[in-house]
Amino acid sequence: SVGARMPPQVGDAARPVAAATVETSGAGATDAAAKRRRRVAAAAEEKRATKYTWEEVSRHNKREDLWIVMDDKVFDLTAWGRCHPGGMTPLVGLAGRDATDQFAAFHPDWVRKQHLPRLQVGVIADPRTPPAVVTAYRELDRKFRAQGLYQTWYPYYAFKFAVSMLPLVAAVYLVMACEGWAAHMLGAVALALFFQQCAFLGHDLGHNAVTHIREWDGGPLGLVWGNLLTGVGINWWKRNHNVHHIMTNSVVHDPDIQHLPFFAIHETFFGNLWSTYYQRVMTFDAAARFFVRYQHYLYYPVMAFARFNLYAQTMILLVTCKENLFQRRNELVSELVFFAWVTALILQLPTAGERVAFLLLSHMLAGVLHVQITLSHFSMPVRDGYPDSINFVKEQVETSLDVDTDWYDDWFHGGLQFQVEHHLYPRIPRHNLRRVMAQLRPMLREHGLEVQSCSFLEGNRRVI
Repeated sequence: SVGARMPPQVGDAARPVAAATVETSGAGATDAAAKRRRRVAAAAEEKRATKYTWEEVSRHNKREDLWIVMDDKVFDLTAWGRCHPGGMTPLVGLAGRDATDQFAAFHPDWVRKQHLPRLQVGVIADPRTPPAVVTAYRELDRKFRAQGLYQTWYPYYAFKFAVSMLPLVAAVYLVMACEGWAAHMLGAVALALFFQQCAFLGHDLGHNAVTHIREWDGGPLGLVWGNLLTGVGINWWKRNHNVHHIMTNSVVHDPDIQHLPFFAIHETFFGNLWSTYYQRVMTFDAAARFFVRYQHYLYYPVMAFARFNLYAQTMILLVTCKENLFQRRNELVSELVFFAWVTALILQLPTAGERVAFLLLSHMLAGVLHVQITLSHFSMPVRDGYPDSINFVKEQVETSLDVDTDWYDDWFHGGLQFQVEHHLYPRIPRHNLRRVMAQLRPMLREHGLEVQSCSFLEGNRRVI
């Protein structure tokens, strides 16, 4: 009938019930998720509190089982190592050992706070007291931070970047606008100077010592002043150079002193030596015996052609490396652009003879850079195995050589003259290293360590 009551619609009655059910189930899911997070956090905290002795940690010393210690905390880097921007090899060199000072030297504080907590698996049960010189070194680092020595004065680098291009402009002008063999060879000299000065900037960028931002120093700036302008890969340089800094003058681990068959700076190389960097045996065969016998005569000729090896090493890494490489594709493109512009410049010369002479002269004179690099370590003591990771300071001071310079010839050495200072504080910009030297040397002297230094010519004599 008209006055009969209509039955309630299903939807009308169900809505409040359904809403209540959803609210209840949603609250329950939220509580369950919160409980899971608390359990996970508690388990992680319990794991981080696990105590390990140094003997236990030292057994985790392989690429496939890699633990390191920093500030008496134990970290498992086995799975994460392949993602390490500096490559796996530097981590392997510190596996099962203390890496406190090495890590601090190469990384800003935010890396420690942002990435390390999730990798911690325990703490050291039997902590060691660091040597007094290490404590003083850490205190000096805090002092340098307070003084602003880690901060870049950008007008300095703006000037350096601009001035570094002038020799290239001169080389292009002498090749394309001038006639005559002498003018063209002078262009080769200018190109050699360009390669040397750009290498110093590439070195600073490789250490993130310019903007202190990896995405910039190792990104567009590193690609331009590394691969595109000089042909030396920023990724290859970082992987090689980081190992050198951590394993300085270790005959087994440091690639910067592993130059068989041409050079053997210590009698340890007279046997068949396994290189942890190159992952192969460096055989002291008949060729090595011949070259090493005359290495004091061959030093400068080899340095003159060493640049071609850097091109090869760069391409080998980019093509064959199975680890994660930052901006691999961009680096390959930059490398190809480098070969293209150098080839185009050389082809502007009128004869094949001038082209060959230009290529060889520019690269041979640029070999002064390799002399500057090698004299910082070739004549210094070596380590037969792993350097002492606990006394990072002593290892760097005893295996590095400073070169005596003044303000007017600092440009020629590009910061490499402050080798000890740079090895201990690699992220401090080049323009502050003289101030570092003035404070570092007295501190080292108080702890019985003396920085070895000499003139550039004397350094060459010591190497020979």
